[in-house]
Amino acid sequence: MNKQHYIVAALALTLSSGVVANDNGVDEDSLFGSDEASEELMFGSEDDVGDLFADGLLSESEGEEIDLSVEFLQGEEAYALNGDFTLAGTTTRNDYLATGKTTSDVINASGTVTMDARPSASLRALLKADYSVDQDTSDTSLREAFVDWTIGESWYTRTGKQVMHWGVGYFYSPADLINSDSIDAADPEADRKGTEAVKLHYPTGNDNYYAYLVPQTGSSNNAVGLKGEWLIDQNELTMATVSRPSGHNSLAMTYYVPSSEVDFFAEYVMHQGLVSSLHNSSDWVSQATLGASYAFSEDDDYAISMRAQYYDDGVAENQYTAVNLRWASIYQSDYTLSLTSLNNTTDDSTLNKASLSYRYSDDVKATFTYSNDDGDIGDEYSRAGAGDSVSLKVTFWQREY
Repeated sequence: MNKQHYIVAALALTLSSGVVANDNGVDEDSLFGSDEASEELMFGSEDDVGDLFADGLLSESEGEEIDLSVEFLQGEEAYALNGDFTLAGTTTRNDYLATGKTTSDVINASGTVTMDARPSASLRALLKADYSVDQDTSDTSLREAFVDWTIGESWYTRTGKQVMHWGVGYFYSPADLINSDSIDAADPEADRKGTEAVKLHYPTGNDNYYAYLVPQTGSSNNAVGLKGEWLIDQNELTMATVSRPSGHNSLAMTYYVPSSEVDFFAEYVMHQGLVSSLHNSSDWVSQATLGASYAFSEDDDYAISMRAQYYDDGVAENQYTAVNLRWASIYQSDYTLSLTSLNNTTDDSTLNKASLSYRYSDDVKATFTYSNDDGDIGDEYSRAGAGDSVSLKVTFWQREY
């Protein structure tokens, strides 16, 4: 029995032990977040040391699954313009086998501008753009731009460029079938750009049902996605399918099991019609991942969180492990330590990264980062070959408006 089969068996065992009918009502906002919530609800912020896989992990993103009409009516302003601004300097020293020693010194101003219009209880429009300027380059990009429309009291639509987080994985999420901007395992908490889509959402109590149309590049037809979310005795189960004009079809299942100490998650995905140098269109190809998170604190001295994940990617025929340890506010100080290790066990490439940050004030923060790549040139986590990188980033000014 290969490793994928072990994962499927473990997932089935978890399901069989956790599927119990839930007779108690659960507040949907506490499960799926609120419309004002940011991505920190999904991935945690830089300083967040609470439950890193808190309730709402299966929600699609930023609390998309709430009663929009209630949220509209609670808004104080029908139209709002806000955002954030950061001024920082970064110095980096690299030494890799393929490129030798290189240096980089950058002063950067960056931020986000958000325009939010809610003219009525059933209509909302949102635009979110990112910008970045340094001494050499400048860049602007549109992260999200969509319109929400409530139909009656039960149906909710979202049309436009939108972030859609499928799946429960932290470093890797094969069940994220519909989003064009996938998770970066080396920076899993980074903001993700939206995907052009039309979404229809129908909630029923604690359960949710969705349908999607996603335009495909080079085709006049759309990909079609269907997804259901169910709360089963505080555990969260999702099943989804995506059909693409190319004939590539996918089925996915995710399961999230919270507990007082350790939270577990699993994903299993099957593809058919995927054409590549490794697979024929008639092949059924699977991907699977298992992971866990653990967070604990004692008085004010210990605020430690850990994550670990295994990923078997049958599409690329690679296997991965990932581990992260974070200790925030070390012994009631303003220091935070983070250690991360990513390993492709197939090509035996590894990325190890350690960062220590110190927050002097709300505006001023310094972060020292050391990373080490090990492997051959061109391998996944050692593109430039084995080597090291050292950087110091100082944030001088940080504001929200």
